[in-house]
Amino acid sequence: MKISLWRGWDEENPNNFLQIPSWDTVVQAIYYATEHDNSLRLYSETQWGEDFLSLSAQNGNIFLELYRNISDSDEQTLTLSNPNWMKEGLKGVILHDWGGNLGQVPCVEINGNFWSAEMVTRNLSLTIELFKEFYNTGNISHPWMK
Repeated sequence: MKISLWRGWDEENPNNFLQIPSWDTVVQAIYYATEHDNSLRLYSETQWGEDFLSLSAQNGNIFLELYRNISDSDEQTLTLSNPNWMKEGLKGVILHDWGGNLGQVPCVEINGNFWSAEMVTRNLSLTIELFKEFYNTGNISHPWMK
């Protein structure tokens, strides 16, 4: 399995896409992104293309997304479904009107995008745990990723 790391805060640097980063480098990138309201992606090359685990952070709130190529023509996107979001004290929760049947939903803005509050965490330990599993296996089996 081939792993690579993209750091969103360093787009002008030709070295912002690291091939085969060490686990310590990935952890440092996670801390940097969460402390500086930024994003990163960890890529895993598969037989059908590149899968990636994406992190976007703002004000300590973290949105995670897993993108998988599960066949030549089929893709899957999983996001966090955090049952503890109310207990975590997310910052900046607002009621955002999605319209239609959804109406107003508790949401958090992260880097210009609104995400349902249940898709967001402040749990850095969980975030690192999920990245470590993806780093080691190219997948995430945690029940909160749906």
